[in-house]
Amino acid sequence: MKKLISLLMALVLVFSLVACSTNNTETKVETEEETNIESDSETNIESDSETNSESEAETEAETKEENKEVEVTALVLKDNTVLVSGEGLEQQIVKLEAGNQETLVQGHKYSYSQENPEIKDPLVVEKIEMAEKLVGTQIETKLINELLEKVEGVKIVDTRPEADFAQDNIEGSINLPADNLKELIEKSRSEEGLEALKGINKEDVVLVLGADADSNNLVASELLYKVGRVNVTLNGGAYADYKAQ
Repeated sequence: MKKLISLLMALVLVFSLVACSTNNTETKVETEEETNIESDSETNIESDSETNSESEAETEAETKEENKEVEVTALVLKDNTVLVSGEGLEQQIVKLEAGNQETLVQGHKYSYSQENPEIKDPLVVEKIEMAEKLVGTQIETKLINELLEKVEGVKIVDTRPEADFAQDNIEGSINLPADNLKELIEKSRSEEGLEALKGINKEDVVLVLGADADSNNLVASELLYKVGRVNVTLNGGAYADYKAQ
């Protein structure tokens, strides 16, 4: 009888141990699942937070881009007619009205900063600052005809060789070949300047065309400006590009 009771107690103990083990396993599984859920939730929150931060950063960058100040440059051609340019702006020829400048000095650059400037004609600005003279300022080919319409008396200088000029040229243009630059400088000095040589004076607006922009810059800086003291010289680039438009 005692043996039977002992056997029964042993079986009860075994079943108890198995039951505890099962409960512990189930509890462990449940705990791990809860931990994983919490971890996934935290990961999602962090991911959402990172996404929101990136979105906010992009929005802030776009806002700064929209509101960034741009320096606008206005080169005075004649009276208050100016050639306007600036980062992200199309070059334009407009009338300029400045609150702090009653008169504008021909050939000088004026500048001002503005958020996302919109260039209108006339261009009205409260305050502008005058800087140095600009020599051989590049003008876009598509603006050349507009320049000739808006500014009276523009003189065109062709820097191509004499033979090319003789074959094809703009009526009324003046040939000052870049390959004869040294000779032209000596001659213009001996004949009291370009006015005596080619009828160009310092108040003229001179558009320079040629084989390439480099040739035009040489003539504009070394001859038209240094010798002739011409206030406004515009580099129109290649003659062929102008004719092709």
